[in-house]
Amino acid sequence: MIVYPNPTNGVFTIEMQNDKDALNEMSLYDYRGILVNSFSFIGNTKVDIREKPAGAYLLRVVGDEYVRSMLGLPHKTEGDRQIYESWEDS
Repeated sequence: MIVYPNPTNGVFTIEMQNDKDALNEMSLYDYRGILVNSFSFIGNTKVDIREKPAGAYLLRVVGDEYVRSMLGLPHKTEGDRQIYESWEDS
């Protein structure tokens, strides 16, 4: 699984490398652990969090045979100068 861009301007892509035809459940939590977005998808998907406050988020993707969690995914606002690389997990 690859998630990019990181940091995001509010829209990011979840690209599934394996199990492209499997049903996945995406959950996004804020820094306090509060669920802010959740949905199911198959294959690759784009996620739009522009309406959410800028900050760090925890992304969790659950499939039939795996659970992947990624901490970070900072939502940038104009003027932020944080530099992060995309996540890769296979």
